[in-house]
Amino acid sequence: MTCDIAVEVDGDRYATIDYGGTGPDILLIHQLASNAQVWAPVAADLAGIGHVVAVDLRAHGLSRLPVDRPERLVGDVVGVARELGLHRPYVLVEQDEMLALDPDRMAGLDAPTLGMLALASVRRGEEARTEWAEQVGPETFDVWDERFGLFATGAADEFEPHLEKIVARAHGDWVAHRIGVDQYRDFYRRQIETTPEGWRRLPGRQAMDDIVRYIETQPQGLDLLDTYDGPVWILASDEATTDVEIETLREYTAGRDDREIRVVPGGPKVEALDGEALAAAVAEMIRRHPA
Repeated sequence: MTCDIAVEVDGDRYATIDYGGTGPDILLIHQLASNAQVWAPVAADLAGIGHVVAVDLRAHGLSRLPVDRPERLVGDVVGVARELGLHRPYVLVEQDEMLALDPDRMAGLDAPTLGMLALASVRRGEEARTEWAEQVGPETFDVWDERFGLFATGAADEFEPHLEKIVARAHGDWVAHRIGVDQYRDFYRRQIETTPEGWRRLPGRQAMDDIVRYIETQPQGLDLLDTYDGPVWILASDEATTDVEIETLREYTAGRDDREIRVVPGGPKVEALDGEALAAAVAEMIRRHPA
């Protein structure tokens, strides 16, 4: 049974969605400008293999908190997991940028394995930095705003027409066209904060700029994965990952006990992944790396 649960960490209120299930704890961490609702289409399948909880990161979803320091965005998840009573959770991360945001690389979660669903780059060095910047760097903000209302604001009576426009636009965009209309509405609504003037979409341009400027200082691509001191399973969407990239990842993981790759049908966004296939890969990950 799915339910919203709020916890307090150092006086700050964090929102989470408990998607139910029994067995090992599975903690879901969304990417930037996303929220815990993004996992809903695959959560039921994941709940068949464990207890699944998704968190709204700081300044995302219903966690209406300021981004005073970008590194707190993911760093505070350790406290959230503790307050939820999660014990050494298996962690699934929507995008690798979230690993870059935590100076401790999520070590405080003591996860038996980290499952990474998307990489901005499978290269190293400056090539990886360039690919990341071309996809999600600050120069791309206006493009994402035009496509998905990243920084949308408006008067109260403007929201419903805006929402329907964004849903229709997303349905025709290759990144989001496989996402169900109701799911996209629920996801977008969760990211909206009421203001004295009406409403705005979180986290806002200034917060995003601060966050992305911090990520710019961190390694990217395979260099970033190398900074994680523990097993990593790359759960790559076959829609979002080219054959060349998959081959590169196979070479990266070959002969290593701490790195694996599994290709998951569907995508490119997590909501459009084949939930059964993702759950099967995660179940294998759990068997290979017991808590």
